[in-house]
Amino acid sequence: MIECKNIKSIKNMISKLENGYDNVELLNLNNLGNYSKAKIILNSKLLSYTNITGIYSPFTGEANINTNQPSTSIPFTILHEMAHQRGYGIGLAYTKYIIEAHGGNISVESIPGKGSLFICKFPLK
Repeated sequence: MIECKNIKSIKNMISKLENGYDNVELLNLNNLGNYSKAKIILNSKLLSYTNITGIYSPFTGEANINTNQPSTSIPFTILHEMAHQRGYGIGLAYTKYIIEAHGGNISVESIPGKGSLFICKFPLK
């Protein structure tokens, strides 16, 4: 994996994505508090051994970003960790809405202690 070395570019991306969240009025949740900026993990290579691209600390409320990942993945990691800060995930509810808006459906099969399989079906046109 190639580490994204342009830290200034990542910090600029963090600011732009934060502004995007501030402009979202999803259920008026963004008015609930002040959030710290996402922070770059200093030793990203160490977290890469465990395949962790970002980590949220509930104790400090910080979103932390691993820069040792493909640069195309960094915006998604930043948004994911920022969603933890704001108390809502961009997860299954949104996925279900988008899939159903395209005429599809989503289902899940779970085995306790083993994991879950989410099945997304879309109609062919």
